[in-house]
Amino acid sequence: MKRAELIVIIAVVAVIILAALLFLRGDEDTWIKDGRGVWIAHGKPSQTPDEVKQQQDAIQLAEKFFDNSKKAGQDFSAGPCLGVFQTDWVLDVVHNPRDKSDDEAKNQCAAYNSGQAHHFIEMDLTGQVVRVQ
Repeated sequence: MKRAELIVIIAVVAVIILAALLFLRGDEDTWIKDGRGVWIAHGKPSQTPDEVKQQQDAIQLAEKFFDNSKKAGQDFSAGPCLGVFQTDWVLDVVHNPRDKSDDEAKNQCAAYNSGQAHHFIEMDLTGQVVRVQ
């Protein structure tokens, strides 16, 4: 094989590898879920999908619901379910980090467990989001 042919083959292989890496890397400007299940911007997405907007709105409402419950004197020490705060969403208070008792059905929102609500937000005693589903 001549030297020129070898250089062409190496160049073609390098271009193929580079193209594959760029393809596999994915979109830099998109939305991804963090470890809590919260949508976060990755890069600078040009649009916000409805699913992301709905979750962002739900988190804002949950924060207000939590604050209002706290102002009303609600005791959070037992990790109560604060209830349905928006159609199809419940707010539950959990330990941070979560422990086994947070997974027990008796300590979770009945509306979620019964299928009345399909999404939940868990917050810790300080009102920080622990998990969203």
